[in-house]
Amino acid sequence: PKAARPSMTPAVPFSKGSSPRPFKPGWLKKQLNKYALLPHVPKTIRETWTPITPAILMGFIGIVMYMGIVKLPARRMYWDLHRNIGVRGIQNCMTRDRFEDIARVLHFETFNPQAPKKGEPGFDKIRPVRIIFDMFKSACLSNWHMGQYVSVDEAMQKMKGKSPVRTYMPNKPVKYGYKFWCLCCAGTGYLYNFDIYQGKLQKEPEKNLGANVVMTLSAVLVAGSVVCYDRFFTSLLLVTLLLARGVRCIGTIMTNKKGF
Repeated sequence: PKAARPSMTPAVPFSKGSSPRPFKPGWLKKQLNKYALLPHVPKTIRETWTPITPAILMGFIGIVMYMGIVKLPARRMYWDLHRNIGVRGIQNCMTRDRFEDIARVLHFETFNPQAPKKGEPGFDKIRPVRIIFDMFKSACLSNWHMGQYVSVDEAMQKMKGKSPVRTYMPNKPVKYGYKFWCLCCAGTGYLYNFDIYQGKLQKEPEKNLGANVVMTLSAVLVAGSVVCYDRFFTSLLLVTLLLARGVRCIGTIMTNKKGF
């Protein structure tokens, strides 16, 4: 008998089986169509907006994924009519203006004018994408069993565009980008838990930043785990707090550090 052909159905990010909260195009479609008609959206988009369908949305996501793999100097070049530059599949999927309009109104949270503002308790700079951020984090947590030894450190994702959470670190190889706090398996490097650094959210100065980061990320660990980190995080306060949870730690410390 003739062998069955393998399934050619494209994989969907955060699909059922990879996350406790599966990605639903219909839900995101409703959010986009509502958001595009709000008063603060540019008039040129609001007056010409045509409601999108799940098929259009999945096409948009596919284009974004393709752009992440096959990179061109400028985004408009994917729609270039020259046969050696433009991408026919993208051009057949949607027009450049349609793609740009969707990109400008893309968000994952219902617009709420009562949401906490900068300097107020509860303010979240990544609120427009928080739900997707947490979906990905849940997928990382649910698809791996951590070993005894874990590592906490910072990581930079290069990005020179405009963003409220872009960080500048002049002494790092990647000077501009998103700064993440990461908890990884020390043996395999698997990213188990993480958070994004949003800078100072309130007017008061930040205190014990390193200890707060480690305590937040290590909340998912069980007693008996061992956390490894560098001198930025190490403090006697952190060691005391971790031991109270039954978690041990390994880290370097400077002899002239306050409280040593």
